[in-house]
Amino acid sequence: MSPLGLDRLTLRYWLLGFAQAAHSMEEMRARLYDFFWIATGRLHEIFPAITPVRMSAQTFALLNMSFITILLGTVPAVRARKPLALGLAGVVGVIEVLNGIGHTAGAIWFRGYVPGVATAPLLFVTGVLVLRELFSRRGQVSPLTPAPSGAEGEKALTPTLSQAERVES
Repeated sequence: MSPLGLDRLTLRYWLLGFAQAAHSMEEMRARLYDFFWIATGRLHEIFPAITPVRMSAQTFALLNMSFITILLGTVPAVRARKPLALGLAGVVGVIEVLNGIGHTAGAIWFRGYVPGVATAPLLFVTGVLVLRELFSRRGQVSPLTPAPSGAEGEKALTPTLSQAERVES
């Protein structure tokens, strides 16, 4: 348990939400919504199927605040190990890892600062930590693995004391 009383998955998911909030603040401050036109225009030169994108500051803020609200709002459901929330945690983990890679790749491609690159490593690391916790449960069945049915399923889902203790650490 963490000092906040959260298990490792919940703490990591919660930290991912705050990393996304910090990332969104950086993107707004650096006006990523204006940079979209430049970045997607460059991509369009290489991949004509990608169309240049314009976005207003209000739309960008609304999308980011909605994402952060969903992320932080689902922390209790992740803590309760609700299947839908665990699936969402996995999707968010993948999105944030890709987001961190994308901003870093953009900085390399543009040979300098791009909006969001300063906090991109936070997204990458916390995204990896969430995914790692979801998919490597130290000898336990992953929370994303469907439960077996029948008598075997009941036996597999009945934790022993040592398994329950591992979940708490």
